[in-house]
Amino acid sequence: MPTQVITLRSGERVEASVIRAPDPVWADRIEAMVRHKGDPWDWQNSELLRREVGLETRFFILHRGGAPFANIMLAEAGGAAILGHVWTEPADRGAGASSVLMDLVLGDFRARGGQALFLGTEFGTTPWHYYRRRGFEPVEPGSDYMELFNVPPGLFAETWFGAAEAVVEPLDWRHWPASVPLFMGPWPGMVRIAAVKLFGRRSPEAGLLGMLRQERRLQAAGEPGCARVLRAAAGAAVLGFASLQPDPDGPGRVVDLYCHPRWWARADGLLAALPQPRGERIRAYADSGFAEKLGALERAGFRREAVLPGRVAADAAGRVRVDVEIWVRG
Repeated sequence: MPTQVITLRSGERVEASVIRAPDPVWADRIEAMVRHKGDPWDWQNSELLRREVGLETRFFILHRGGAPFANIMLAEAGGAAILGHVWTEPADRGAGASSVLMDLVLGDFRARGGQALFLGTEFGTTPWHYYRRRGFEPVEPGSDYMELFNVPPGLFAETWFGAAEAVVEPLDWRHWPASVPLFMGPWPGMVRIAAVKLFGRRSPEAGLLGMLRQERRLQAAGEPGCARVLRAAAGAAVLGFASLQPDPDGPGRVVDLYCHPRWWARADGLLAALPQPRGERIRAYADSGFAEKLGALERAGFRREAVLPGRVAADAAGRVRVDVEIWVRG
């Protein structure tokens, strides 16, 4: 999309540009504008703006002669995208900058065949209501997490998770947006990634950034990574996930495992692809009675140790709670 001249509500004419990352020419200016969120987001922006990571990443900006003051980012893979870093400099708020950019973002994404957009914000706030007016809907009542589809949602799910074949591979940047439909979907199992406290229908974007950073450090050291995905062989869709990470609730490490309902039959292979430490006590957490996950853990040598009554919420409002089982190996 070439640079356009846009008229704000104030009558000021400014420039609108789409910066396709990586772009070292714009990197410093965009990073400075969206640095308010801190890590891991600063690291994420630097990675996307300065390295080729295999994603279609676009920063939609408004600027005055190259000095940016408003931004929306899309990071996408295979027609699914994370929408983030919606920002207007305080002095420029109220002139319609974010609305102008959102029109550009949604029009561009639709024109390129994009199917599903996902974002997180705070439920019931002004931004939450703004996104809803633009067509986003909460994934469930009371949720901070929202989605917008350019195709019927059922058709998207059928196509996204309906692959004929799948492959297991190390976690990479391409999986960052492509895993969101899995973790934000209405599938069984509330314990999705215990290592980053991802319970229920929530976006994995923040939690996976830490894992991606760790994977890069391990690769640089010549060591095997500790996170794997099950990906559609002929597409970008993430169909399952497994990782071995520090346990946030105690010493040692925790194994996480989560799959779309169609793909639990591949769970054993996902677990087997993780590092297999000897003599180390490893925990795993699962919804009580979740047969597919519990069966995979048992086949991998885990045994039930305890049950935590009502440990996690089964809905965004927290009205329904589920018991969580602790399984151990070693």
